[in-house]
Amino acid sequence: IPIICVSIIVSLSTLSQSNESGRIFKHTIFYTLSTTILAACVAASLYVLFTPANVAVTGSAPDVSNKSGSHSYLDYVESIVPDNFITPFQTANVLSVLLIAAAVGIAIAKMPRGSKNQDLMITFFKASQDVLFTLVNWLIVVLPIGIFAFVASLAQEVSHGVSLGGLGTYFTLVIAANLIQMFIVLPALMIKGFNPIKVAKGMLPALALAFFSKSSAATLPATMRCAQQNLKEEPQVAQFVLPMCTTINMNGCAAFIFL
Repeated sequence: IPIICVSIIVSLSTLSQSNESGRIFKHTIFYTLSTTILAACVAASLYVLFTPANVAVTGSAPDVSNKSGSHSYLDYVESIVPDNFITPFQTANVLSVLLIAAAVGIAIAKMPRGSKNQDLMITFFKASQDVLFTLVNWLIVVLPIGIFAFVASLAQEVSHGVSLGGLGTYFTLVIAANLIQMFIVLPALMIKGFNPIKVAKGMLPALALAFFSKSSAATLPATMRCAQQNLKEEPQVAQFVLPMCTTINMNGCAAFIFL
């Protein structure tokens, strides 16, 4: 949560430092939202075609039938707007944190350009981002222990009553949706001149870390490093686009949720 917050603030606060930032911001928003919608459509299409069975767990399940209709979309939107700045971080409400970060970042960007206060705020949040990235790099060192614990916990759950009837089909469809998105949809939308194979090869370390950590935020330092060192992306562009895409470029999540 802190990484997402600080990264978004840094990205939006630098809008006023370059004339190209506004154009890059618009392209980033359009690309991330459009690809996320397409990923959801791919997954929904696969679900309609194959209709995998629900994965059942033995034991009593909570009755949610009466709760599903008790909240409207307006209630959900209102819940995103926080009452204070502390609660969203305590409850890990990502959307509320994103709203706070966007407000702070845009406010910094709207300060007089080149003023001492603006430079001070940008420097502070960039330094905070560097500190958080360092902490993440330390956590990555012990990541294999966490992966082993996750696999052991999953194996225990499977052995204590998870019905595997539709799990194979479900797993296959999730993988298929992501592969279609990765090898067909995204290359079709890439800017002319980009080689999808070269991009995938250059980003392989970050992709591997994302696969095992299941966290785009934890992978962000590796993503930025691969983009700048392997793909020779300009640091200004990588540091502006990638933190924002970490939060709103939800291709895999969209496919997984729809399935």
